[in-house]
This record gives sequence, C-alpha cells and structure tokens, in this order.
Amino acid sequence: MKSTISYVTGNPGKVWEVSRYIEAQVPDIHIEQANIDLVEPQDLDLKKIALAKATQAWEQIKKPLIVDDAGFFVEKYPNFPGFMSKFISLTIGMEGVMKLVQPGDRAFFRLFMVYMENPETYEFFEGRCDGSIATPTHEAHEGLPYDAIFSPDGSDKTYAEIKQIPGEDAKFAYRLKALQKFINSYKNKKEA
Repeated sequence: MKSTISYVTGNPGKVWEVSRYIEAQVPDIHIEQANIDLVEPQDLDLKKIALAKATQAWEQIKKPLIVDDAGFFVEKYPNFPGFMSKFISLTIGMEGVMKLVQPGDRAFFRLFMVYMENPETYEFFEGRCDGSIATPTHEAHEGLPYDAIFSPDGSDKTYAEIKQIPGEDAKFAYRLKALQKFINSYKNKKEA
C-alpha cells in the first residue's frame, strides 16, 4: 500500500517536480499537494522558518507532510536577501539588487526541507547550490528572478539559461539535493 505524503505549497509546478522525483525512486510513496495558507515567520534562520511552517501545516492537515523554505544569499551581505528574496525582488526589483552586487560576487541558493510525520517526529534536509553573480543574459521564469543573475559553480551559464536545457538543471537543483537526502533517509528507515 502506498504512503501518502502531502507537499505543502501553492505552486503546482513544485508538486509536479517533487512527486515525479520521489515517486520514481520510492514507488510506495504518493505525493499530493496541500495548498494551505501559512503564516511565514520573520526570522533569519531558514531552518526555523521551515519547521514553523511544517508545524502550522500539521495543525491543519494532521498527516505526514513535506514543507520547505528557500532563499538566495549574497555572501558579502550576511542573510541577504535570504528569506526575504521574494520581497526584495518585488520592492527594489532586480535592477535594485544589481546595484548592490557585482558580477563575480559569491552567492548561493539554500533550502531547508522538513519531513514531518507528526509534531514530535520530523527531519531536516538541506539543499544548496553555490555560485556567483552573473550579468543577466536571459529573462528568468516568472517568480524566479534570481535565476537570471546566478551562475552555479561548474557552469558558465545562468540558472535561467540552464533551465532551458532539458536535464541540465538537475545537476544544480538545490531542491533535488534535499529531496535525495530525504529519499535516502526514507529508504534507510524502511530497510531497518
């Protein structure tokens, strides 16, 4: 019998990516979307934000779930834009962001994922992709503005360019790195 895990997000594209990735490696898991409203805590610690969101989601659906929180970080500015990446891009825009950075500045995407079976049983999984600020050459997909200015280590392309090449983005996908850690943990527990 399949175990159902709710992936808490309002983004159906994320659900598709996550379900395809997990279900291909662990056929006894079914991923469903839980599109619920959560209050995003204002904290500099992504791990705390992810746990607070998971706890809120658990209170609403009371079943196993996955929730994550990610941010884009510029190393010369600690925790910036970090958890406020979306807010910063909406307020000062990417033109404003580009006034604060230079091509070559070190940057990274970081994500914390929480798998929660219940409020007392949960695990964290981290995904990260390091790289540097690049001169924008392509428009980013709507909702992913930092992809246009970020070039991951090991590539001479921006995330926006990489995502246009089928299969290429998997090498650099920080969410998939966290998901793989979840899958490994899940399989190890099943075998124990």
